Amino acid sequence: MAEGGAESEELVAKRGSSSIIWNWFGYDKSDMEQTSALCRVCKKTVISKGGNTTNFFHHLKHQHKPEYDESLKMRTDAAKATAST
Repeated sequence: MAEGGAESEELVAKRGSSSIIWNWFGYDKSDMEQTSALCRVCKKTVISKGGNTTNFFHHLKHQHKPEYDESLKMRTDAAKATAST
């Protein structure tokens, strides 16, 4: 998972979202309109229009492979948990 630092602690997940992707991305607390998501690993801004998380997963896949692999595992585990209920 993303390594915690003072800066990454200042990032918050998208309001109303429950995606696991917010373990690796967030918005600066001062970004009240949540327009510029930042990668918690490399601090790069990643564009995502309309709340779509595809660009975030793409960024992890191509820039942070271990984190991407972890995100896939978490998504699979969540899908299994939902299917078994």
